[in-house]
Amino acid sequence: MQAQPLVLEHEPRLRHASAVGMFLFVAGLPTLLVAGIAGVPTTARVVVGLCCTAVGAYLGVRAERAVVVCESDGMLIRGFVRSRRIPVRDAVGLRGIHLYGCSPRGRLRRSRLSGFATTHRAPRSVHDRNDAHLDELSRRLDQVVYGGLRRRAKKARHLNGDALARELRLATAAQRWERRLLRGLDLPELTVRDKLVTSAAAETKRRALPR
Repeated sequence: MQAQPLVLEHEPRLRHASAVGMFLFVAGLPTLLVAGIAGVPTTARVVVGLCCTAVGAYLGVRAERAVVVCESDGMLIRGFVRSRRIPVRDAVGLRGIHLYGCSPRGRLRRSRLSGFATTHRAPRSVHDRNDAHLDELSRRLDQVVYGGLRRRAKKARHLNGDALARELRLATAAQRWERRLLRGLDLPELTVRDKLVTSAAAETKRRALPR
């Protein structure tokens, strides 16, 4: 039985405040600055105002809809500018408000969870809610990401050549990045991917042997 998707977003009043703040900052500030510059044609001021209003409205809607959805097969991160989907097998881990994952070529990718970004002036309740969301997301990642590693290790011998090479590349890169991310922290290094790396490497070596 699959677990229900984990949907994390702020309560409506905070989303509304974020959307309004984003709109006023992007639409209002540049428009006022241009209006205060002497010699700027009226047409140019109108164009700048309309463009800033359109961009501000877009970013305001994105801020209102910012959310993180964690499912059994991947994650959806809807930020202020764009949305990104990260497959479970590509995810490495969470640190702060950034989710780390590996590209098919083994390069580290960092996705910012914009909906959980706050300033030092935000109320303590907002910080507490953010921390609770991030802790819950971290626990779910442990389940959906690390929980499937043993299963993937057992399936390594059944993969075709391209799939096996990709699995080994991703697992090795993720293992390396995990240890790098945890360097300097008062935590033990993660070794949850060791079995998958060993299994995929052993199967790759076996297939390379002459028959």
